[in-house]
Amino acid sequence: MGAMKGTKILAVASAADLDFRYGCTPAWWQLWKGMAEAGIDLIVTTYRGRAIESPWWRTAPNPLYREAETFAAARHVAARLKGDRYLRRAESHPEDTRVDKAVREVIWRAVTPRWLRHIERILERERDVDAVVFFTVPMSHFRGIPTALREKFGVPVAYYDGDVPMSLPEFGGMDTGFNYYHGADPSEYDLVLSNSEGGIPRLLELGARRAEPLYWAADPELFAPQPVEKEHDVFFYGYGDKFRREWMRELVGEPSRQLPDVDFALGGRDDDELASGLEPTLDPLVRVGDDRSSARCELEGAAGR
Repeated sequence: MGAMKGTKILAVASAADLDFRYGCTPAWWQLWKGMAEAGIDLIVTTYRGRAIESPWWRTAPNPLYREAETFAAARHVAARLKGDRYLRRAESHPEDTRVDKAVREVIWRAVTPRWLRHIERILERERDVDAVVFFTVPMSHFRGIPTALREKFGVPVAYYDGDVPMSLPEFGGMDTGFNYYHGADPSEYDLVLSNSEGGIPRLLELGARRAEPLYWAADPELFAPQPVEKEHDVFFYGYGDKFRREWMRELVGEPSRQLPDVDFALGGRDDDELASGLEPTLDPLVRVGDDRSSARCELEGAAGR
């Protein structure tokens, strides 16, 4: 009697390289590790950067690695010319500009077909993939692919949005990427997963046929406090202060003013922006990097539940 076949999943991810410091990537690592430990055979291919090998998953190369890095470099240069780190969008109902639409048209003509062929080749080679899951890639860039995969291979296709509510079109998405629901069709997916339960009704409004929350978690084997000397009393860690300036004033800024003997620290990727919203009220502010284990109490920022 032969061994029972395990579940095999193809993961199409925004990135797997931690050096990009995308907010979702550490969560994907922990989730993928947990899936592997549950017996899932996982194949990871990435939209940005190289697919990083690990003991917990197999990889397939990024078929447009050079093109993606060239585009990212061009965005970086454009941002620097504007005196900023990123090409930022308005925080409330940002316009879907002519440039945005033109970029999508180029992607649909030159990028989307190549990604479809890439995924088809993986499914043909593996033969027995049970599901394809897209992990916070720009949904609009893959328009038509879920339908094509379902029709050709009969495989269910899911999408996991780990940036809700920031990713919703009225908020414009992360400044590191795209406003990716513009031009997208969430109804193509059998299931849309969200890190935020509060975003589920909006995802259904955008067209998702089924939407369910799947919260982030921490794997203590990968993320655990280190045995280092405590240097700060309270440490706030978040990507930036976008959408949370008022909360941060109440949670960090005002307490730091009222408790001058308590040492507050801030850390995160976009730390210039993170500190800017607090300087009027935050007195004993120490800005540090990702030195999270050195704090007695840690507060972590998330866009919403």
